[in-house]
Amino acid sequence: MRQTYHREAIKVSKFFCFLPVTIAASVALIIFFPGLCFGAQRWNISIKNLRLNKSEKIVSFKLALRGAWIYSIKSTPKEWGLTVANHTKEAGRCDSSVFGNTIVGAGALDASYFRDFVLVKSQEFNSKRKPFTVALTLGVSNNGGMSTRNVVVHSAQIIRKVIDE
Repeated sequence: MRQTYHREAIKVSKFFCFLPVTIAASVALIIFFPGLCFGAQRWNISIKNLRLNKSEKIVSFKLALRGAWIYSIKSTPKEWGLTVANHTKEAGRCDSSVFGNTIVGAGALDASYFRDFVLVKSQEFNSKRKPFTVALTLGVSNNGGMSTRNVVVHSAQIIRKVIDE
């Protein structure tokens, strides 16, 4: 009995021995790697002229960015789950995405949620050209939830508004 307790104490002490190294490495990653993508400008993303039938609501969405970093999301809708992924690829290019879907049907959204719904920060070297690319797909369902269709939002419907820093 005593030996078992001693072994467990050694395991715990080994864990805490590596804790400062883990924290230091995490802080370094947060400071240096996102810094590659935080460049010149912040942008609000909105959708204009999204036309849905009266009985349709949005039950999922996927926003994919190239050349920009997800900076913040307006809010997490009630009864929704969101996943944000910010990745730095080869040559320091950022590929980021947000995926969200409703947990229950009552959490379905109307188009008004997608006004200034995400704030992104473009890469510095991209801000002089086309700042970044945006692709957005919505999962739309009727009120009964019996059928779902995907709506690809065209680039002409996506508004990018520069936010002064």
